[in-house]
Amino acid sequence: DAGSIGRVFVHDAGSRWDNAGTIQVGIDGLGQLSVWGAGAVSSLEGTIGSNAGGKGVVSVADGSSWTMTDGLVVGSDGDGTLTISQGGQVSNMAAILGRNATGKGTVTVKDAGSLWASSNSLIIGSKGEGSLFALDGGQVKSLRGRVAAEKDGLGHVVVQGVGSRWDNAQTLTVGVNGNGEMAVLQGGVVTNTGGRIGD
Repeated sequence: DAGSIGRVFVHDAGSRWDNAGTIQVGIDGLGQLSVWGAGAVSSLEGTIGSNAGGKGVVSVADGSSWTMTDGLVVGSDGDGTLTISQGGQVSNMAAILGRNATGKGTVTVKDAGSLWASSNSLIIGSKGEGSLFALDGGQVKSLRGRVAAEKDGLGHVVVQGVGSRWDNAQTLTVGVNGNGEMAVLQGGVVTNTGGRIGD
């Protein structure tokens, strides 16, 4: 409920939290998930910042992992933040940052060895606001990328620093139906097949 606070810590090698269903972090209240020191989390799906007013904060760091067999939403109707750092790894199928109009989703992947891998589409700003930052050697991989997918969607991407990458196996579109922007700075690299700007 609104005003509730929940925190989960999965720390140290050999520590695991295995979920047969969806993990929701920040449904109506404040939810925090910290995976650290080679800890491991697995789930069917993940949602960070589920409902309007909900806030979810997830950190996967220090060689830890969160593995999903299906999709990930960061900022469904609420506010979601995911930070992957210090060799942390997150994997899922399709991913959406800022799914609905009130949703705001931010993902930061930083430091060498840190990886976010989406085996399907990565949408940054569907009907809401999405931001993706790949910094200081952090890497992002996806099948295809779509920045500002729907009308009124806002999408913002920064790939900055040597070793920082966003690799798309297929096309990358910036500004599908909404307002999208991407900046590649200071040796950052973005790859894809076709590139589309203002679709």
